[in-house]
Amino acid sequence: MRTYAEFKILGDDISPDEMGQRLDLAAHETWMKGDVIARTILTRPECGWSHHTVEDDNVEVADHVQVLIDIFLPKRDVLKQIAETNEVEYWLSCVVYTDDAMPALDFTPTQLGALADLDIYLDIDIIG
Repeated sequence: MRTYAEFKILGDDISPDEMGQRLDLAAHETWMKGDVIARTILTRPECGWSHHTVEDDNVEVADHVQVLIDIFLPKRDVLKQIAETNEVEYWLSCVVYTDDAMPALDFTPTQLGALADLDIYLDIDIIG
């Protein structure tokens, strides 16, 4: 089983470069509305900025989530300022690649509270 998690800022009119500058954090990926999604013919419906954990074998999803919480919770005020001046959504996407076994998907109340405090949507993809 391989897992990772990704924090994304999505919006129609955001500047991905500006998001990175305001957060003082390098993106692992950025895109503009209309860009073609890699290995598809689909286009991006909005602009985006993302930062992710390292894909790893046998690491619980909650551990990846905690890494991103530790990075972004201290940036709460900046994220709130971005949301006040831009129409954005914050997403935390968890990805699990598995052969047979169903992964454990358990999060602590503290983790769920941090995601709620940051107004983050939680998305979980299990890929067999």
